[in-house]
Amino acid sequence: IRCKQLLWGKNVDAFREKYTLNNRGFDIVMGGDVAYAQEALGILFETAMVLLSKDDDGAVFLLSFVFRGGVKLEHVLECADQHHLRWEKVWPQSSTEESVVEETDDSGEGIYVFQR
Repeated sequence: IRCKQLLWGKNVDAFREKYTLNNRGFDIVMGGDVAYAQEALGILFETAMVLLSKDDDGAVFLLSFVFRGGVKLEHVLECADQHHLRWEKVWPQSSTEESVVEETDDSGEGIYVFQR
């Protein structure tokens, strides 16, 4: 497992070529608390799309969404739709699961998996 910093939209192809075997892309791209500017969502998802393996139907963009800077979950999901990604919220899954997110919280905060 390797973890490297990448600025969204900057030298993404070179990054993919340098850090993946045969330039095939990554199985998992992770982002935590990175959706803090609505105008940057497009480049965030474009970067993830370039990095994800095109050969693996199981390749995923894992995003921990926290409400920041006025970016609402609906903006994130609209951007995912524009990039033809399906999504699933994987945490918290239900109101019966114990979590630090209040049951009355409607911000959508949680962990989401995006997949081609």
